[in-house]
Amino acid sequence: MDISSSKFIAKSINAMDIRLGMHGYVRADSEWKNSGMTIPYSKLYFVFSGSAVLKCGEITYELLPENVYLVPYGARHSFHCDTEMEKLYFHFTALKPGGNDIFENVSRVMRLSCGKDVMEKLRELYFKEDTGACFELKSELYSHILRFIKEFDIKIGQEASYSQTVADAISYIRQNLSLGISVRQLSDMLFVSESMLSKRFTKETGISIGKFVDREVMIEAQRRLLLSDEPIQQISEELGFCDQFYFSKKFKQFCGISPIKYRKQSRDGI
Repeated sequence: MDISSSKFIAKSINAMDIRLGMHGYVRADSEWKNSGMTIPYSKLYFVFSGSAVLKCGEITYELLPENVYLVPYGARHSFHCDTEMEKLYFHFTALKPGGNDIFENVSRVMRLSCGKDVMEKLRELYFKEDTGACFELKSELYSHILRFIKEFDIKIGQEASYSQTVADAISYIRQNLSLGISVRQLSDMLFVSESMLSKRFTKETGISIGKFVDREVMIEAQRRLLLSDEPIQQISEELGFCDQFYFSKKFKQFCGISPIKYRKQSRDGI
């Protein structure tokens, strides 16, 4: 008996993950509006009836029935509904083996047609409330995400090939997220010089350690504001900020609005 086993499959398929965030079936009206927000996840909108308008960058999209729309990870966008719209929505992250999101470098909203029968099946599965239906719904969501990847030629590829030192630095930052992480702290932990680590990190990732830490901390702050009811003071302290005022200032620089406004608008602007 001769058995061949792919190490790449074993390593990659177990590291790939689609995580579901907020979701629901909504009958939106004129209260569904937001003047501009960034998101630490992607959105799927299955539109059943009515219409709405979504703007991403300089492009305006009309959300129409029997279509599914994907708003990519990190996209700054605004939207409004002048009349009414019914939709099934899912917020999700689609992680590659290295921990980056598949859609994080996509800058536009994507649309695919979705037949009435398929839409009705999705709605039925969503409200069925049994484990078998959950498996089937999960399969349907994976299938639609894969359709977007193929139809729009999203380049997944392999994760950037980082040296072991840089990979270990990234892993440490993500597992110990705090604004207080410094180059010295990382270099001591990795037993390398600060100069060598800084130069290698910037060369391999394209940004400095400081900017990388800032970005990861702000993304985590967005997640906590959306997915928990933790007080903003607690979030700011746990992420290493000296006080809530400084946290709010940095957050506004990154997202364009205050943490309080972001939490409210993001939860209302589903």
